[in-house]
Amino acid sequence: MDKKTEYLKYTDYATGLLNRLGYTNKMNEVMNSKKAFNFMIMDIDYFKSINDTYGHLVGDQVIVQMATILKKCCPKDSVICRLGGDEVVVCLMDDVEYNTISVVESIQRILVDDTQTLKVTTSIGICFNDGSLTDLEIIYQQADHALYESKKNGRNQYTIFKN
Repeated sequence: MDKKTEYLKYTDYATGLLNRLGYTNKMNEVMNSKKAFNFMIMDIDYFKSINDTYGHLVGDQVIVQMATILKKCCPKDSVICRLGGDEVVVCLMDDVEYNTISVVESIQRILVDDTQTLKVTTSIGICFNDGSLTDLEIIYQQADHALYESKKNGRNQYTIFKN
């Protein structure tokens, strides 16, 4: 497969982020490496309301803007994927919790600053993996659980999964 065909197969056209197939392939590589990493799931708060109020074109622009911010804030070796709609996962190839928190806070701050007219915020769930978690589905579920805690507790925040 040539590079252009491979890019189109694994990449979300609108954002340039990996798509669901790209996510599966890249995360299988990450899991097989058995290295520590930190995993987060995020989505835009009240995204349906943005689409309903301003239209889907504006909603699409917000998603593209979020993708741009993620690419700017995350280290180059990060795995950033748009799984669908406004749901994005990020895998930071770093086991230092402080570094991950710093990235998350930068994402949230820049998103709010760059979208002052709409006041776009994001809720994030984080799962820290020191390399001992070997099942991606469990990692995803833990980050997803933390994401819903962020939403339940008022949105525009991040929550770290705690066992």
